[in-house]
Amino acid sequence: MRIAGWCLPALMALAGCAMEADAGAVPPAREGDAGRHQADACPPRHLIYLHGRIVQESGRHAVSPEFGPYRFDDIVEALGQRGAVVHADLRAPGTQLQAAADAVVAEVRALKATGVVSENIGVVGASQGAIIALIAADRLADPQLRVVAMGACNDWVRDELAPRPSGYLLDIHERSDSIAGGCAEVFAASPGITASRSLELDNGLGHGFLYTPLPEWVEPTLDWTAPAQCR
Repeated sequence: MRIAGWCLPALMALAGCAMEADAGAVPPAREGDAGRHQADACPPRHLIYLHGRIVQESGRHAVSPEFGPYRFDDIVEALGQRGAVVHADLRAPGTQLQAAADAVVAEVRALKATGVVSENIGVVGASQGAIIALIAADRLADPQLRVVAMGACNDWVRDELAPRPSGYLLDIHERSDSIAGGCAEVFAASPGITASRSLELDNGLGHGFLYTPLPEWVEPTLDWTAPAQCR
């Protein structure tokens, strides 16, 4: 695993479970390949992890008075457990959304320039990082890109930023989160989406659900971003 990743004031700092399909499903697997996770049979997968604003402003060991420690290193390790190369650079304090999205666009294009195909690239964002992921997916307009947005959407994102992402989009949100909810309206307004799904958690952690690598969101994230023959 290679560690290589990244929100707004509190009001804009975004982030058992129930699945709710918005459109399509997990990117389709090839016949006979379902359930395969053998690393030696899978092409290299690259995950770009975009952290929340608290890490941007306070560093990799950031601690929230409300939600506790942000387990950045544990999250990166969890995302790499199936053999993915995890790119998880820390954004500099004060980094603006548009500049951060530009950097993600450049990183995806650089990977593709080396021969990595879009279906083997996943952009996974949490809170402000999820907003950045949506903006980048809008700019890239890549129908095969895999994107996971956790704790991403609220009225400000929907009405002011109004991203129109493309690709395979998975929205993960927590029922008790008062900062951000689901992205159904953003996805419905995005004609470039190939397929989308919404996953609502119900663990009572509020926006803090994305501070720790809970299996409830890690496993669906790895499934959604896996190359078709590796699921």
